[in-house]
Amino acid sequence: MVTSHQITLPLYGCVTGILLPVQRFEILPGISLRRGIFDIFSTPMMAFKEAPEGSHTPGPWVPVKGASTSFKSRAELIIEDLAAVDGLTPSQAAWLIASLLRLRIEAPIRISAVANVSLASLMDRNDAWPLSFEAAPHQTGTFRAAQVTLTNDDLDWICEALHIAARLSQEERFTRALMIFDESVWSNRLDIGTVLIWTALEILLDCSGARRKTKAISSALAEHIAHDKADRDRAYNVIHDLYQKRGGVVHRGNRIEASDFAQLHSIARAAFLNVLGRKQLPTRPSKKPQQCV
Repeated sequence: MVTSHQITLPLYGCVTGILLPVQRFEILPGISLRRGIFDIFSTPMMAFKEAPEGSHTPGPWVPVKGASTSFKSRAELIIEDLAAVDGLTPSQAAWLIASLLRLRIEAPIRISAVANVSLASLMDRNDAWPLSFEAAPHQTGTFRAAQVTLTNDDLDWICEALHIAARLSQEERFTRALMIFDESVWSNRLDIGTVLIWTALEILLDCSGARRKTKAISSALAEHIAHDKADRDRAYNVIHDLYQKRGGVVHRGNRIEASDFAQLHSIARAAFLNVLGRKQLPTRPSKKPQQCV
């Protein structure tokens, strides 16, 4: 990833995994999404036209510094002003927008490269080049398609979610939890990703120091994501079982099945989406002394 000191405004980034229903959409003042073709391929290079089926990618091309994997992008993130998300740096704002889209959309979304000039203008310049941003060769998650067309509801949601997340980012508990959860998607091993997700959830629910942690986190998480008592009881049993499997990974080196990782990932997404929907962090568990068992 590009380090934060390399990124200044304006920032332009190519976003994978999404298709826009409109030519340009303003998320917040100074922050928008725009249609475009930005495919990273080969050595690597960025192209601005789609390759015809069975044929080579047409030029012009520009080199992408630091990239090593091919990506297809049909959307450009534009950040020209950060007043609407005061306190965030350009790189933090870009990451936060991508992480929120990953929570909402079941597609492999990433900002594969960024530049300080509009991406389409790169083909006519020799003084600016895109830089690799979220460049991990692996990405895991609950994906339904390689690309998803955003709906009007999705666009409305990202507007509100970014405003809420920017405010919550002032609280270390939220920022640390979301960053660790988001880091799990870049792991090439499901067991490591599983441990990262549970770490993020323990921080989000403030259960890190709880005694009888399996019961504490299972109860807190079930309460947070459930719709009613019956749903909570069902969720508790599923979460309890998944957390015990996390213990098998940590203490015995057990492997995690893909289905278990997918279920855990979906539960964690629901937990973070509920935080954004309720506009506040989960209530901290009771600090009353508990007896060891």
